[in-house]
Amino acid sequence: MIKKILFVLTIIISLVIIIGSLTPLKTISPLTFNFSDKLLHVGAYTVLSVMWNILLTKPPFKFSYLTVISLISLGWILELLQGWLPINRTTDYVDLGYNIMGVLLGTLVSIKIKKFVSRLL
Repeated sequence: MIKKILFVLTIIISLVIIIGSLTPLKTISPLTFNFSDKLLHVGAYTVLSVMWNILLTKPPFKFSYLTVISLISLGWILELLQGWLPINRTTDYVDLGYNIMGVLLGTLVSIKIKKFVSRLL
């Protein structure tokens, strides 16, 4: 039961990140560095990484290289699409860097909480 709830929650979070990344912005300032925006990138991809690592790895919950590569690819593709689609956004490789940091941080968190998670699942 918990695994099904975790799966649905992970899909919802993934869709929110994808839709949020491709939603048109009314105003954009591509040359500014907004710290809260960067924290949002790290936080979103950390949560996404923890969720997918827990879902797709079996005990002892080390981590999955495929999960890490897939999430980094997702961030890269979304950043590229922001520049290609007519949604008033631009590709920002700094954002991609923060997405990657979030994936790696989430992977480390997944490794650290493996004992707790294995008792729940």
